[in-house]
Amino acid sequence: MSPILQFMGTDSLLNSNGEQFDRTGYSVWAGVKTPIAWTDGVIGFEYNWGSQYWLGFTGGEDNIAGSKLATRGSVYELFYNQPLVDNKLMLSLGAQHYDYDYSDSGSPMGEPVKISELTSFDTFMPVVDTMWNYYVTLAYRW
Repeated sequence: MSPILQFMGTDSLLNSNGEQFDRTGYSVWAGVKTPIAWTDGVIGFEYNWGSQYWLGFTGGEDNIAGSKLATRGSVYELFYNQPLVDNKLMLSLGAQHYDYDYSDSGSPMGEPVKISELTSFDTFMPVVDTMWNYYVTLAYRW
């Protein structure tokens, strides 16, 4: 446990200075994708939104941004998937725009605070309010 979180009284699940309240969090995940006939590829768009007390269940994530499904705020993603080599090799290109509304996205520790209302006493580490994540991946199925 972090000594600084214990000192600030925010070392429990969604806890603020020892106060215990029931919290409700929820999220929205919507998307659309469509084939592109002349390339056999697929282009798509996804939108994710999480409320102030949303806790995602995707703890393991392979990018620096963390899980888009655990974000307290909005994530917009545009992607293109191109099958190669008899549909066994897939090329994916995409961009994600994170627009955080609350601190501590993806973390169950501490009280989430609206980004625009943060003070130096609310957080120990720097807080990001917006971010872009670009990716190119190759995946092979056998």
